Amino acid sequence: MKIEKNDQNIQLMLTHYVFKMREIPEEIYPAAEPGFIEINLLVDTIIENGLNDFVLRLDDVCEQIDIMLETAEKDRRKLEGVPDEGDYPKLDRQVMRREIKDTIQIAHSFYLGEYDPPEILEPEVLIYRSVAALIMELGKFEKDIDRFVVRSNIGKIFDISQINTVNDLACFRTLIEYFEHCLQYNERTPITTFIKGYGGNLVSQQRLMTFIKRTDWYYDSVRFQAVFDGIYLFEPGLGNATKLIYNRFKELKNEAEEKHFEQQDSFDQ
Repeated sequence: MKIEKNDQNIQLMLTHYVFKMREIPEEIYPAAEPGFIEINLLVDTIIENGLNDFVLRLDDVCEQIDIMLETAEKDRRKLEGVPDEGDYPKLDRQVMRREIKDTIQIAHSFYLGEYDPPEILEPEVLIYRSVAALIMELGKFEKDIDRFVVRSNIGKIFDISQINTVNDLACFRTLIEYFEHCLQYNERTPITTFIKGYGGNLVSQQRLMTFIKRTDWYYDSVRFQAVFDGIYLFEPGLGNATKLIYNRFKELKNEAEEKHFEQQDSFDQ
């Protein structure tokens, strides 16, 4: 999955998601900093590796970070002429989890708003949802029209609070890739065909269907029609559900292209 950062401030985006504030207040920063640094590192590593299966589970992400730390230490020793005797630094998993949990608790307890403070989540869940939130936020700055349309609007169809496991995140990733693929070729590939080729080991038809069924609109006819402009299907299967969502993204792409054309036209006058 290709993810462009486009010089955006990733730390600011994560601060807004984790703390629901634009910046961490000075009085809580020292206590929240260790866990927040680790959240940044874990999320950035997943993003940098394109949400590939081999660096998606939290344990696998930590292993990837260990490799990065080892490479950096080897380079440092070589540069400084220090004998390389092994014993490379590694990410302490237990300390990391404890510090992230502390940050989550601090974010919840010191929320400055009136309602809906940051939810207390397990570290894995926070990381997976943070990755999803970052994809949607970065999508607003995408230059590619298909990625822009899908990523900046996917939150209107799938709530990231549905993401609780690594399989959920993989389903979220695969659905994004699927709809971008269909928009790019202006043709709806059968979802079953797509996941066989591109879904990876963490995604299956059943997992995708379970993920879709957890949306707030799936069993709610009023919400269903609000999301899909008056269209309603009673408990659609995987094919019908993805067809409906694809058609919605096609409409949004047409709207985006028309708006872009109008803006370009006004600039040229």
